[in-house]
Amino acid sequence: MMRENGTEMMVEPVVVEKPEFVRSELAEMNLDRTKLLEAVVFADRERSFCTGNDIKGFPLIIGCAKAARALRDQFCGEHWVIDDTDNQPGIRHRTKPLRIIPMNMDENAGSVDQAITPRAATQKGAATKSKVRCNKTAWLPFLEMPQPVDEIQTWIFGIGPADENGYVGAEISLPLEFNGSTPTKYLRRIILNSRLEGGIAPIPSTVPVDPTETVDIQIIRK
Repeated sequence: MMRENGTEMMVEPVVVEKPEFVRSELAEMNLDRTKLLEAVVFADRERSFCTGNDIKGFPLIIGCAKAARALRDQFCGEHWVIDDTDNQPGIRHRTKPLRIIPMNMDENAGSVDQAITPRAATQKGAATKSKVRCNKTAWLPFLEMPQPVDEIQTWIFGIGPADENGYVGAEISLPLEFNGSTPTKYLRRIILNSRLEGGIAPIPSTVPVDPTETVDIQIIRK
């Protein structure tokens, strides 16, 4: 629910999936879908290098860390800067009330079904919850900028696990409500990549490839 003039209103999540609308809304945020997908591929590739011998939870840790780095590599500069508020890595817009932090999502990341709610793959801490408290304000990319801006909205760069075919779902979403510290409702979800049939064409995940043949090479020294 959101409040307007002290009155509670029901808010239905909005899923933005058509490529032209996705590009338009991202452009209002000074973001680019192609660069975001490159960040998804980078983070998923780095996560795929983990094995069962890594410590418990490390694949999620490395995936989130590399997603944050990829966001910074792709966008920091003219419009975005590094943000480490509450020791949680992300990026913050120089002039708009926007912050983006990466999150490992479950298999519903990137789903175009409005009835499905993506959840965090692991519970996020108090830092995440405190940073999204201002998300109940109604500003969205296609609306005029509210004045004055007192707080920054925190959007989530959500990346799901690869499916059996190596496809990864991803989205930029605005969380609205939490169950404990896990997002349970979103005000808006901008679909970057869907692994479900009928969604945006999926992108293959890169995985390490073992050599298929061993070749002996003779080295002759002079």
